[in-house]
Amino acid sequence: MKARLNISLTLAAACLCSLSSCVSIVSGDGTGDTAISFATPSADTKAAVEGGALTKGSFLVWGGYRDDGWTVNATNVFNGETVTGIGGTWNYTGGTRYWVAGKTYDFYAVYPAGIFSGQSGTSTETPSVSCSSDGTVTINNFDASAIGADAVDLMTASAIGINADTNNGAVRLSFKHELARVNFTVVSEGDALTISDAKLYGISHTGSLKKEDWTLPEDTNTAENTPFKTDEPIIIDGTKDHLLFGGDLLLPPQTLSDGAILAFSYQYEGEGDTDSHSVTLYVKTTNVAKWTAGQHYNYRISIPQNPVDVTLDVTVKDWVEQDFTVTW
Repeated sequence: MKARLNISLTLAAACLCSLSSCVSIVSGDGTGDTAISFATPSADTKAAVEGGALTKGSFLVWGGYRDDGWTVNATNVFNGETVTGIGGTWNYTGGTRYWVAGKTYDFYAVYPAGIFSGQSGTSTETPSVSCSSDGTVTINNFDASAIGADAVDLMTASAIGINADTNNGAVRLSFKHELARVNFTVVSEGDALTISDAKLYGISHTGSLKKEDWTLPEDTNTAENTPFKTDEPIIIDGTKDHLLFGGDLLLPPQTLSDGAILAFSYQYEGEGDTDSHSVTLYVKTTNVAKWTAGQHYNYRISIPQNPVDVTLDVTVKDWVEQDFTVTW
């Protein structure tokens, strides 16, 4: 007996991928006549997404059925295959799969696929990703040094215990952010000025993720080797907000030390080099002692008209502002 099922994925968390598909439930030999297809996606970008629909992009999927009522084999159907959207249609690599009657399925996914290489379930290059047969997703040597539009919004998802016979609705994968979103905004209280030599250091921008736990290097970046710095002066004219470091920093969750520093220099219009004002601000504050995955931290730096005290305020809100439905 063959029955049609729709599989859909929901990306909770400003997410990224939508798809739609139909498959057959087939007999135990795993063959069928209705292939999985994809449609209706939602914003192709590696950076943080607040809304919109994807029409292209890709993620990796692992999935399989349990050989008995309890034993999980999360890689016997999909093993790190790439699911790609082009023009609103989503397809995966590695050949067509079909539902097998009487089986219970588990699915796992990692977005985006493009940052990984050698995808056949595991990869030895940097960064690498794998999923074990029990469903443990491991990402090694992730580098979050890209900024602004190039920042990588790393997300994972899972759907457990999907019965091929009785689940006639949608299989829902809720993608969640594995990184913290951080911004540094500078505003003048009125005077024209120039910002130079901005640096963020004393934090970690690399690490490895296993399930929900991050392992970070013991040494943080320094003022000399930090990737978060401005190469060109920033001219501020008026009271408009200016984002440092190109915009979003998407960073591994971490506890902030007293050595987490934002430093920069500024000059008012008409001042000479000898009049430069140096600023050192502590990123760890009384209300923000750590960065948590899925949270958005906006540090706002106000520079007064008279060079007295530069103030820093930080606000925290949920990164997730809208849910997106993706049909696979």
